[in-house]
Amino acid sequence: MSQKAVVGATGVVNPDAQLEVAGSSWQLRGELRFDTVSELLKKLTAALGVASAGAQLQLDLAGVSRADSAGLALLLETLGIARRSGRSLKIVNAPATLRTLAQISDVETMLLAAQAS
Repeated sequence: MSQKAVVGATGVVNPDAQLEVAGSSWQLRGELRFDTVSELLKKLTAALGVASAGAQLQLDLAGVSRADSAGLALLLETLGIARRSGRSLKIVNAPATLRTLAQISDVETMLLAAQAS
């Protein structure tokens, strides 16, 4: 049986930002902005904490409608937490605007290193 949960930035389904966890496949939806990322970081950190050591995880951003620099920082911090805890996290379907923001911020290689090939 697969576990599936949708968690908003406030702990409930939220149109602004949602994290859906289904085993090793995770999806972010909505807007990744300053007022949503703090709670999302808590939810992502908790999800990483229950993932098996050595797990191969995938974070799908296809449902992200908007992301600012706080959203980019959220992704970079989540990648770092995953790496430090011995989990592999791949980012897929990063929106073009987020990739451009990463390029402008000179962190594109960190984000792209986490992109699935």
